[in-house]
Amino acid sequence: MNANVFPDHVDYANIRYKFVAGTPAIADAITFGATIDYLTEIGMDKIYAEELEISRYLFQELQQIP
Repeated sequence: MNANVFPDHVDYANIRYKFVAGTPAIADAITFGATIDYLTEIGMDKIYAEELEISRYLFQELQQIP
């Protein structure tokens, strides 16, 4: 492992931490999977349609700003 990385050199970690890569982001992977399940349940076509409606409303309102 590296303690610090600079454009011209690297400071390596102390021997105690040199070969420790860290803990994988397991919670992130589980959360990402739950997010995909949630979006699939709603339906991407419905999400896209809602996004279009919000965008149209936004542009309509922005045009009224002097």
